[in-house]
Order: sequence, then structure tokens, then C-alpha cells
Amino acid sequence: MARKQLVVVVVVLGALSLITILALAGVVFFSLSQLQQAAQPEPLPTYTPSITPIPTWTPTPIPTLSLPPTVAPTSPPTATPTPPFTSLQDVGALDQIELEVAALRGLEPLRPVPRWAITRQELRTYYVEPVLDEHWEEQLDSLTLTLAAFDLMEPGLDLAPVLKSFLPEIIAGFYDPQTGGIYIVSDTGEIGAYEQLVFAHEYGHALQDQHFDLLALGFDEFGFTFDDLDRFNAIRALVEGDAELIESQYLGALPRVDEVACAPLARAFGFGQTAFKPRPVAPGLQQPPVEDVFLFPYSYGKVFVQTLYGRGGWEAVNAAYADLPQSTEQILHPARYLAGDAPVPVSVAPLADTLGGDWRLVFEDPIGELVLRIYLQNYLTAEEAAKAAEGWGGDLGVVYYDDASGELVMVLHSVWDTQYEAGEFLGAYVTYAARRYGHPASDATGGLSCWYGDDTLCVNWSGDKVTVLLGPDWQTVDRLIPIVSE
Repeated sequence: MARKQLVVVVVVLGALSLITILALAGVVFFSLSQLQQAAQPEPLPTYTPSITPIPTWTPTPIPTLSLPPTVAPTSPPTATPTPPFTSLQDVGALDQIELEVAALRGLEPLRPVPRWAITRQELRTYYVEPVLDEHWEEQLDSLTLTLAAFDLMEPGLDLAPVLKSFLPEIIAGFYDPQTGGIYIVSDTGEIGAYEQLVFAHEYGHALQDQHFDLLALGFDEFGFTFDDLDRFNAIRALVEGDAELIESQYLGALPRVDEVACAPLARAFGFGQTAFKPRPVAPGLQQPPVEDVFLFPYSYGKVFVQTLYGRGGWEAVNAAYADLPQSTEQILHPARYLAGDAPVPVSVAPLADTLGGDWRLVFEDPIGELVLRIYLQNYLTAEEAAKAAEGWGGDLGVVYYDDASGELVMVLHSVWDTQYEAGEFLGAYVTYAARRYGHPASDATGGLSCWYGDDTLCVNWSGDKVTVLLGPDWQTVDRLIPIVSE
């Protein structure tokens, strides 16, 4: 049986309208019981830190801010009525954190940031359930079918109850660009060391929004559709990596006694430590690869931002908001971003007329190197998947669904940097398919290899292009091969 992986966070973060909550959230990567234990530390001792600390890992002073000429400060967000959350405006410790973070980041606050404590039940009631119930029923259907087509989920799973249960338990806080406010999850309303670390991260997002306009970057609460998912995940990695670096600098700038007090929480959050395994999110569903799914925008995003910072300080990071990363390949391999290695546009001819009947398009989007890795890890090791996906030049994933029969068709048309790297991917994918079906190719002619079983899977190689085609039977796949291989 395939190792079915619920890629809730990476794909949902890219494809749900909870983007405002999740994409800019302080996310906890462990179970609720662990969360409750970590959420009750002793309060930080009182201190008065300097407002101009220098990061502990580099002797380079924090540079003077110079905004890229194409970036303009944003206007204040539209006022939105706030439910009866607990105001944190009079918490002096948070005022001090704002000063620290602004000084470290070199961005002057342009306006006050409302801040609130919100319980997990309020998070569920005011954010998670309304969005899932009112705005994303159809999108969740398409998402489920797409995950099933890529071997990442059993068909027929209802994602809504899984997400309603799971999402409120992994969010420690979030910045909402729609309201311009920070929301810290605290059932008691108290703000201790745990919540202060979350606030430092989220205030970094507030400063980003005030100077670079997160809504303009695509962090729109309800307007997101399946449109360049890979690019969105890359931009999100820039945004989260920026906030992660600021958070690490803030933690490193604390007086020694406070740094020691915060260390257990930093490890729990994964700040500086990401090699731990969370528990499954739902019975019968195996957790996705931690580094490649849950922690991608935080761990890889932070490395990406550190690369820019090392070359030119915060000015170089600021410049990235005017020259955004275009793919997860550029995040996974920062040198590709610096070299201007943009993804190659890829197209697949429409298949609805050829399929006929009740077939409809449910997904059409580049999946990118990150999700390609995740897909391959169904039957390859993480190392095999990473090696196979490197050299990615561009792709387009397409999924069709037949409402009458419940059958799926998936096409993944990819372009590679060289013919050699296309051949490497082909070799890895032949191994993937052989493990999926439990036997070598049933049929192999020229560059085309096919496997027959409960469904039919074919892979075709031509020069620097590789096309994967999955269908319910050979007859369906045979009709599509000439079209998708053009």
C-alpha cells in the first residue's frame, strides 16, 4: 500500500483562503499536549535591553535601511470590526519587543499595530470554521482530488473536519494584513515567554506589511485560487524566512538570563532546531516529511534570507521584495535566485474534449521542485527525491475528474535544465513507478514506459522534457499520450 501523506500545510497554505492566518502565523509543530506543556513557562525576568543590538552570529553592524525605489510604504489597512478578543495594547513588554524588532530589522514603524489575545475556540469560531464553511467548499473538493491524483491522499477523504480540528491546534499567533493586527493565541490571556517569542515573529510581519504591502504580494484572505502555487510558496518563504531571521536576532540579543529562559521554548518552536517529528494529524494519515512540508517556509526560507543578508544585510533582503523569488527551486537553491534562473513556462493542451463525458478540470498549476520532492517521497527516500528533483526547469500539473465514474487523470509535464537532468529524473521516476506497482514496466518502447494495475501510469522522455500521465485504464491513457507529449 502506498505511503499516503496528508500534505495539509504546504498545499493548504498555498491553496486555502486561510492564507492570512496560516501563511503569516507562528505555527507550532507538535501535539496539543506538548503545546500545553510548553505554554506554561515562568514569565521572563524584567529587563531593559538595548534597542540597537547586533546579531550574535555576525560582526556586521545592522545596515541603515534603504528601501528599493520600486517599493512604497503601504496605506493603513481598512478598519475591520474586531470580535470581543482581549486587548493587549497595555502590555508594556510588547511595547519593548516592538522597539527591539524594529531596531533589528531597520524598518521604522509607520503606524501602531493593534494586538489581541485570542483563545483557540475563538480562532476556530471566527476564522477557521467560517472560511472553510463559507468560502472554500469547492476549493477543498478540488484540493482533495488533486492530492489523491498525486498519490498523497486516499480519494474520498473529507478534508474539512480534519482541518477544523487540526489548524486551530498548530497556530500560536498570526498577523492579519486585512486588519493590520497581531493575534496571539492564549486561552488565559496571559503573555509569558512563549507568547513574547511569537509576538516578536508576528511583529516582523507587521513591519513587512507596512513597508512592502503583503496583500499586494498575494496574501489575500479570500481571493486566492489555484494560480501559480509554486511562486506563492516561494514568496511565502521569503516572508517567513525574513520573520524567522528577525526572531533569531531578537532571541540572540536578549540578556543572557533571558536567552537561557527562552531556550526551551526556542527549541520547542523549532527556532534553530528542526529535526523532530510531530505526531500524525489524523488517524490513518502519515505525517509528511517535516523539513519539506511543515518547515519549508521557515527553515529553507530562513536559509534563503540569510544568504541575502550575508551578501548585503537587510538592504539586500528589502530588495528581494521588489525582485521576488519566482519558484521554490530558487528558495531551495538560493544561487539560482541570485543567478536569475527563472522557471520555464510549460503548457499542456486541454484534454476535456478528448476525455468527453463528465470529465472536468480540477487543477492546473506548476507544482514546482518542492511539491515534486514531496510527491516522489511516496516511493523514494528523501535523498532520492531531492536528487531527482534537482535540475527542475519548469512544470505544469493538470488533474481532471470524472463525476460519473469517480475516476482521475493526472498529467505532470516537466522541463529540465539539461537532457542529463531530465534523464536522471526519468530514472528516478521509473523506480518510483516500479515500487508503486510492485513490478517493472509492463510495456516499454523508445522513451515511453507504462505500468498496468488498478490504474495505468506512463512516463515519456524526449530531450529535456519528461511527461507523467496517470489514468484509470490503458484505453484512456492511450488516447491522451499523443496530446500531452506534443
